[in-house]
Parts: sequence; structure tokens; C-alpha cells
Amino acid sequence: MVYRTMQPYLGLGLASSSFISPHPVKGGVGGGFVRFTNTANLNDYLAGKRLDGSKTIEMTHEDYLIEKFFLNLRTNIGITDIDEFLPVLVPDYEKKIKSYAEQ
Repeated sequence: MVYRTMQPYLGLGLASSSFISPHPVKGGVGGGFVRFTNTANLNDYLAGKRLDGSKTIEMTHEDYLIEKFFLNLRTNIGITDIDEFLPVLVPDYEKKIKSYAEQ
């Protein structure tokens, strides 16, 4: 459940991913997170070349909110505070939802 609630985690092993906040003061909650992935190549992994730099992502606050929004939809948590996600929602989303519901 740690993954789906956007809490930091460390993935260990071949092709595993981690999600950490390396700069808690700089980024705080909802910003400054980094997702990185270990290599899927067993020979590289055993040789100590464990990180796959091409899969490292530094997340902005907006990236964090988008991912949190969609992950919350996959749980029984749902979206409890829509205002938290206003920076990443489509403008006039309420009107658009109403229009789709009427159709």
C-alpha cells in the first residue's frame, strides 16, 4: 500500500524501482521526489552497475499531484479533497463533468 499512497519506498533487486525524497527541506511533501530504477541486466547488476540512469525521474509538484490523483482512484481512498488537485485539473472541470453526465 506504500506505493499507492505515495509514501517513500526503496526497491531492492533486479529491475526494482524506488521512490524517495532526497531533499525534504527543498521539496517538502509533494515535491522534490525522485523515482529511480535498478537495471534489468543481470550482468550489470552483479558487476555493481545497479542503477538505470535512463529511468530516473525527478518529479515536480505537478507530477506528484497527477500521480497521486490517479493512484488514489485505484484505492478505496478515492479523491477526498478535490481542492488539493486544482493545480493539475482541467480548467472548468466541473462544467465538463456535468456535460458528460448529461450526455
